[in-house]
Amino acid sequence: MKKEFIVIILVLSLVAIELTYDNRGFPLKEEFSHKRQYVEIVQKGKGRVYPIILSPVTVGNGERLEFLDDGSLLKGPMTGDKLILFGLAIDLNRAGIYDLVAIPGVGYKTAKSIIDRREKEGKFKSLNDLLKVRGIGKKRLDKIKLYLNV
Repeated sequence: MKKEFIVIILVLSLVAIELTYDNRGFPLKEEFSHKRQYVEIVQKGKGRVYPIILSPVTVGNGERLEFLDDGSLLKGPMTGDKLILFGLAIDLNRAGIYDLVAIPGVGYKTAKSIIDRREKEGKFKSLNDLLKVRGIGKKRLDKIKLYLNV
């Protein structure tokens, strides 16, 4: 009787776990208790953003992990639009043109000017260095600095 009770408890526990998590161990309910810490996981063309605590490998905030069919893993930053969507800052020294264009108030020309300055004079040391970029004044910098970090 005692063995049967233990077996029943074990089976019910496994069923509860199976109903709570998908086949990769991620919760089916997306309850984000750790705000502003996200990782994007892409597998076979389907991507979802998860809290960083649920990531299967060690990653930094705002990372993108792509699991390929051959079992290999590609790691890189999320795109600028996704970072903004989740309230994460875009790294000014790593951002591409489309990452910068995702920032409200930054168009293609301004984004190109930022990248040209970065390539010519090296990495930005602070956000105030953006004042040296043609097309960015104090007012525009105040609007866009919320979306950027160095």
